[in-house]
Parts: sequence; structure tokens; C-alpha cells
Amino acid sequence: MFEAFFQLLAETSKTAHLMQMFDSPSCGPVFRPLARKGAAKSGARPFAGRILCKIHLKTDFDGLPLTFHLTGGEVSHSTQLKTSLDIGPEIKRGVAMTDKGYDSKANRTACRKRGIVPVITYHSNAKNRRKFFPKVFYKTRARVKQAMVS
Repeated sequence: MFEAFFQLLAETSKTAHLMQMFDSPSCGPVFRPLARKGAAKSGARPFAGRILCKIHLKTDFDGLPLTFHLTGGEVSHSTQLKTSLDIGPEIKRGVAMTDKGYDSKANRTACRKRGIVPVITYHSNAKNRRKFFPKVFYKTRARVKQAMVS
């Protein structure tokens, strides 16, 4: 059902083939198990502070959700860009915009092999940073964040 819904959204998108934005918010605990007897005394809090899953979301330029996939909370953003590019509508000679969680040479190479221009911010300690970065263009990435909140 979700796949059909996202397919319909992708078909109505006017910008999905030109630009896609990616982000991976973390999901907090969905439930907390009942405390064991005496757990409060020992300070044991199972699941407390643990991230259970991540939603890897792909949106178009307008912030319209196109597709997503779920992983465990321990999975790094940067390892999931290739998977996100493979699912949902393709970008044809367009732009893939992400935050620095996806900063890696492998991700930039994967985008370029597909004919996609990667707009990925660099970590502050990254080596071989390019001097030019389209900051004005990157500010539009707030749309993917807004899609996750809505």
C-alpha cells in the first residue's frame, strides 16, 4: 500500500527527474517494555536512549516524498545513498542533494556514474574539500526536513 502511494506521488512530481533530496531521521523507541521488578532500583532502562530505526527518505525539489526505506538505528546514512538512488523514480541528469551524513567519496562517485551531480556538504575535517559549494542552492534542502515533519 505504501509503495502504491509513493508511486502515485512520484508520478505527480514535476521535479523528481531533475532533483532529489535525501535525509535519514532517526526514530525513537516505538514502545518501552514494562519495567522488571527492581529495575528502577538498579537504574536499568532497557531501550532508553537507543535508536531503533532510521527512515531513509527521498523527496523531490518541492519536498514531495517519493520513496523511503527503513534500516536499523545503528546503520550509517552514508552507506544508504546507493540504495536510495536505486529505489523510486530515477534522476535523469539532475542533482542529488544530501547533508554531510552522506559525505563520502563513494557516494559522490556513485552519483557521478549515474550522471547525477552530487550536492553533498563536507564534514569540517574532510580532506580534499572543494572551495566552491552552492550554499544558496543548498538552503532549499530545508524542504526535505519539512517533509519529514509534516
